[in-house]
Amino acid sequence: MVKITGQWDPFSIRSWAALLGLVYVPMFHLRASERAHGDHAVLLDGDQASFGFSSDSSTDLLTTSDPLAWTWSAHVRHIVIADRQREMVYLRRWDAPTVIRQFHAPREEQGAIDLLQVLQSVEPLQVPDVIQHVLYAFRLIRATKGCSEPVWAVRILNSLLLAADAVRRERIDRRQFERASTVGDALKILGVRARSLAEVDDPPNSVLNQELDVLGHYFLQADSRTGLHLRPDLLFRHASSKLYQEAHLDLERRPQQLSFAGLGSVVEPHGQLRRDIRFTPANLARALVQQALQALPKLPKRLVVMDPACGSGIFLQECLRELVSSNYTGSARVIGYDISPVSAYMSRFCLKHAASDLDGFHADVEVEEGNSLQRDWPKADLVLMNPPFIPITDLPPESSGDVASILGDLNTGRVDIAMAFVLKGMQALRPGGVLGCVVPGSILYGESGLKWRERLQQDAEIILMGRFEGYRYFPTSLVETCFLVLRRKEEHTPRRQGVQVVIAQEEYEDAALRALRLPEHDPRRVTEGVEVFPIGSEEVRAQSWRPLRRSVYENRQQLLARGLPVVKALFEIRQGIRTGDNQAFIIPADAYRRLGAERRYFRPAAGGETIRRGRLMQTEYVFFPYAEAGPILTTEDELKQQMPKYYKGWLEPRRQQLQNRAKIKCWWGLTRPRTWQFEKSPRLLSAYFGGSGSFAFDVNGDFAVVNGFAWDWRGTQASRVDFVRTRLPWAYLALLNSTVFERILSWFSVPLQGGQMRLEPRFLSRIPFPDLSSGDMPTDLVEDLLIMGQAVHTGKLEDVRERLDKAATSAWGVPLL
Repeated sequence: MVKITGQWDPFSIRSWAALLGLVYVPMFHLRASERAHGDHAVLLDGDQASFGFSSDSSTDLLTTSDPLAWTWSAHVRHIVIADRQREMVYLRRWDAPTVIRQFHAPREEQGAIDLLQVLQSVEPLQVPDVIQHVLYAFRLIRATKGCSEPVWAVRILNSLLLAADAVRRERIDRRQFERASTVGDALKILGVRARSLAEVDDPPNSVLNQELDVLGHYFLQADSRTGLHLRPDLLFRHASSKLYQEAHLDLERRPQQLSFAGLGSVVEPHGQLRRDIRFTPANLARALVQQALQALPKLPKRLVVMDPACGSGIFLQECLRELVSSNYTGSARVIGYDISPVSAYMSRFCLKHAASDLDGFHADVEVEEGNSLQRDWPKADLVLMNPPFIPITDLPPESSGDVASILGDLNTGRVDIAMAFVLKGMQALRPGGVLGCVVPGSILYGESGLKWRERLQQDAEIILMGRFEGYRYFPTSLVETCFLVLRRKEEHTPRRQGVQVVIAQEEYEDAALRALRLPEHDPRRVTEGVEVFPIGSEEVRAQSWRPLRRSVYENRQQLLARGLPVVKALFEIRQGIRTGDNQAFIIPADAYRRLGAERRYFRPAAGGETIRRGRLMQTEYVFFPYAEAGPILTTEDELKQQMPKYYKGWLEPRRQQLQNRAKIKCWWGLTRPRTWQFEKSPRLLSAYFGGSGSFAFDVNGDFAVVNGFAWDWRGTQASRVDFVRTRLPWAYLALLNSTVFERILSWFSVPLQGGQMRLEPRFLSRIPFPDLSSGDMPTDLVEDLLIMGQAVHTGKLEDVRERLDKAATSAWGVPLL
């Protein structure tokens, strides 16, 4: 017998789950009469890391296809068989049924960790999995005229799966089911409870009379590719959310008729899907549910859980699963809303089926179709959601009105509908209640979300915030996605002193969620590609809730401790021109040269593409008919007379678009010309997005800032003149273009998908910044920066890069490189 030290037992399924940060779910329902002998479970995580596990010494597990059928039906690829008698661990997989790998039972925990790596590194599947197997039949159902209506297509799919499961359990005679020639025949032999669960008590005649062809046999026969028989009970128990998410996506794509031998005509979906992240991966939903339940001060005897945008019900299903795992003995009211009739039905079916599978407590399921923002929400202990991600500007008038009504005075700027869902969810919570949600990252740091974040911080404390870097985890998302767990404050509960932060690089998302389940001091919480760590609550300010890496918090604290002034104490950062129509008002250099005398009404444009490696490039020109005293051209007739070429070639063709702009004084004028630019003045300038190389110095004030910012020295006009005379702008030009400042930017600002940083004042204004005008700054350092700034201005940034970064490190006074 192998001697095991500590808590590690290689023959205990729960020991493997605890060690690897996986979720233990019994393979079979505890009351299932046909449950196999031994201890069998699914250890759940992401698609690659989830696997079946059997702790049993029966040779049947190695010689029969039963364990492969279990894992195939449960939508996991491998099964690990731990044989205590032989002191061995065997590995089987349903897509390679003849291959059995064997290992000595790992005496040390590292052996189990290594085995998990083996499971994650296997090659892609060469045959369809169980989801594709079932979707094949679903597409055949959709191809029939009687079942083409989406909700009824899903209802018939569920009815056939329930019937096949009843045949397997010998509750329905197989021959009777195989003889059913129409949907109506099949429904007649389905039990009352199953018909109610599938909601097929009163189908239309078009559905009843639809011929089944071979559909009645499809779920009874072995799969033609794998030779395995489907276990619908395991499909429902372990993979229903994935199945119905994929079925919903199938329904949204345009159908294309294809023929398959033996199955007639099938609907094969094609075309692009709407780009969003409505469907939450099961392991993320599971992790948020676990964190939310742990954050509750205590589990009430009557737990109310709600998801106001429930989709296929993944959050609510995982909540029921976690309650079973924690041996909860009370009762639960599970509430879901969804505007989609198909989603509402799928969620209702999955949850009612899961509720019938519970052991130890009772759950009442209430799932309704409808717009949840237009109804009152009941008081809840848990609110779990992945709400829609849609800016208010993209919503239809009715929906934008709902958002505006819920947000009230928080409706400022380009808010997102997700903000209304989260706020309404927080208001629905009882004191001490917890909200877990997936949100667009922009609302955690955008200016339009500032008041919203301030309000939430008044009412709630942040328990957890997380971010998956990149876009791999939600491949159909166009925005960075984050997730939060918030707890509503209550009078007699002490506030938490820390916030859990979860960060994962691309391809390490599953590992990060596993790490979240590990003990707080486990070293795997901060390892390659993964960071799970606590920070003080004071680190999270309403200005930005964007989760950052641990080193960023540490470096930022070190920099703040230096006591330097912040950017806004030294500079006023002004936003540049908003033209309202760049096609009309910004012209390329070659077009500008052809305008002749009309060129006097233009100025070189600064920002975006015209700032390169710290230099200003005169490649674009902006229409700017303004002088120090104000507008030069005051009427349209004067415009046509003074600028006939530009008027005819650029303005007149776009008259309609220009007239449609909001808040304009005349159709041919700039939307926001910025009166401070009427006077030409030397200024430091920046692009709207960028990093090192994105700052320049306009020596004579000839440029007009468009899609960028101007940096004016704080104080009176006289002090600004003095600032320019000191030549300090050259020194600051050098500092701003250093890679040191680029790195500091990453601690305070937010990157775009391409890696550029946002250079808006709301991010930059609180960055600690050296005051080069102070007598405390070494004279030789300032002089060196002056020289390097002039070199940058002439295109020699790369020539002075190394020297500049050393000087910048000295100016900030901390070891940043």
